[in-house]
Amino acid sequence: MSERMARNLMAVAAEYGTKTAIVADLVPTALYALASAEADVQVEVERRVAAGELVSVAEVTRECLALVADTSLSGTRVARELDRLLIDAVSRRWWSATTAASSPATPS
Repeated sequence: MSERMARNLMAVAAEYGTKTAIVADLVPTALYALASAEADVQVEVERRVAAGELVSVAEVTRECLALVADTSLSGTRVARELDRLLIDAVSRRWWSATTAASSPATPS
């Protein structure tokens, strides 16, 4: 066993030492990710596992950027959707910066 694996297992044990029924069916990589995830993510995963739902590592570690319903997505379509996401993110950042700059200062 490598030192990294041992540290990962220790983190899981520290977080879930008494909750073996909840984490028994999760694969090690999901456990490692869950042990270092934010509390709200941990609670949601624990709730889903207790309800008998299947939880993947991707659901613990990744954020969904977009849901695009289609029967087939070409590379061009994926690039177009990623461009749209980037434009939306830049627009939101610009809007929040503009709004913060134009709001009046709070008197002290």
